[in-house]
Amino acid sequence: MLFLILCLFLSPLAFAIEGRGLTPQKEGESSATSTEPTQEIRKAELKNPPLNPLFKVTKVHEVRTDGNTDSHGNKALEFEQKYWMFGAVTKEQIDERKGQIYVITWVNQGVERNIEARLEYRQVNTKDVTRVFSIRYPMAKGANRSQFSVLGKAFQDGGPIQSYRFTLWSGDELLAESKSFIW
Repeated sequence: MLFLILCLFLSPLAFAIEGRGLTPQKEGESSATSTEPTQEIRKAELKNPPLNPLFKVTKVHEVRTDGNTDSHGNKALEFEQKYWMFGAVTKEQIDERKGQIYVITWVNQGVERNIEARLEYRQVNTKDVTRVFSIRYPMAKGANRSQFSVLGKAFQDGGPIQSYRFTLWSGDELLAESKSFIW
């Protein structure tokens, strides 16, 4: 009985809070509410930009060389960290090579084009500061690989990369994009 009384009391309250109210509907009037212009803009922002189907980012490979990555006995990961640190002998050389490296593979299946590969990233210690690396590829076609690294003092001061977005551009046209889930 108490449950029934609570349901009868709370259901009109729930409609009022939700903004629907209990207004009667006239004959021939639809129950759909009109969207405000700000809602239309938000919907447009959520849509993915049109990307070129001939360009694809096939792999984003990240390597940490600061010693904080536990390989759990995986010999391939151990080798890769040693590979990127190869040649560093003194403490200064080792510190200069500590950081994060991104190797990104992408494909142009169309005609040759001038491409700019861009990596935008944010680091843990710098919060909302967005930094950008850019590499130009004149007349790029087929499979390509872009390498970006945040090493040494830039890594020590800014900390690990917390989010990134990799994009391919031809002039002002966005061709392909790959980003971290928290970008």
